[in-house]
Amino acid sequence: MCELHKTAGIFCLLVLISVIVLIMWDPMSASLLDADKELEDECTTTEPAVNYQPTISNPSDTPSDLGAVPPYLIYSATASYLDMQQLLNFSRCQFKNCVGRFGSPFKDMSNAAIILFQFNYVKDFPEFASDIRGQQYWIVYGYESPGFTGNHWRSTLDGRFNGTVTYRSSSTVFSPYGWTVRRNTSTGLHVKPPTANKTKGAFAYVSNCKSIGYNRLEIMKALKRYVDVDIFGSCTHHKSPCSRMDFECEAKLHSQYRFYLSFENSMCSEYITEKFWSRLASPSMFVPVALGGLSVEEYSRVAPPRSFIHAYNFTSIEELGKYLKHLTEDDTAYNRYHEWRSEYRVDDDSFNMCDLCKLANEKPRLSAIQDVSSWWNSNCNKRIEFKAKGS
Repeated sequence: MCELHKTAGIFCLLVLISVIVLIMWDPMSASLLDADKELEDECTTTEPAVNYQPTISNPSDTPSDLGAVPPYLIYSATASYLDMQQLLNFSRCQFKNCVGRFGSPFKDMSNAAIILFQFNYVKDFPEFASDIRGQQYWIVYGYESPGFTGNHWRSTLDGRFNGTVTYRSSSTVFSPYGWTVRRNTSTGLHVKPPTANKTKGAFAYVSNCKSIGYNRLEIMKALKRYVDVDIFGSCTHHKSPCSRMDFECEAKLHSQYRFYLSFENSMCSEYITEKFWSRLASPSMFVPVALGGLSVEEYSRVAPPRSFIHAYNFTSIEELGKYLKHLTEDDTAYNRYHEWRSEYRVDDDSFNMCDLCKLANEKPRLSAIQDVSSWWNSNCNKRIEFKAKGS
């Protein structure tokens, strides 16, 4: 036994000496190895919130007496950019006994279990008898960042609603831009390393030229000093080579890139949009480089483990850019950011209609929210410190 410990000790000493020699010989490689290890530790210690997903259909847990329950009407009272006819479809939900309608005639809403109001379209409210109003859920919803004043919820909404639907986890119905789902298999899914055709670095589409708290375009341009970056969209003179709706061309173009710059237009709590989720779900298999939210932990709580890189983990654009450059040259290190795909998948559905129907069926008592406007309008960073010229 002693001889075994002695042999193991000698082996560990030799490994340690080798590592020290490597670091002394190439300090840049050592720095990048340290960055890899730190990011791996941070991205793998938090289990994603895969336990919180919409209540989709599962024959084993669907209530057996739903056939005897009359359908619940869920009514969208305000005009919306959302296609409510498509979104208020409950066929894949655990609770299917809901019917969705949308429009503005208040006279048709008195029988609704839930009435939805989009925050920026609310002009007036229906007047119902107190006994009817007391049996309904009036829910306000919104998906845009409160970092912009135009997206603030007005104080006239206070005390009117007893529920919310937003991307924040503290909402009555949590409805983020995407979900992490553990795959239903014990053996996992074999994922082929995606590096074969990826000859380019990072890219982004930017159509909204405004950003709050930082200059999004300038930071993207500053990254070009260290790694290949293409910025498409109306905010630059660099137009996409693909015509609109040419999905075959886009798929071929996207497959060449390793990263997508998922930089949000403002830094607000849990504001993680399709810029992030759609890229994780894309068959082109990117690694999103995120810049958003109030912390890295907001991403780690919901995204698959080690599936993204967050700018908050770096002290400067130079440090981030050099790390991305390292990952364009080291396929093994880059491919670690895709290992999650064997155990998880990502759904980028953005409206949680299933939990709305669950709410109508379970009928919890919800009091009016007196300060819904201040709840929504808070929790944004006014300015972030991120050096664009390196440290």
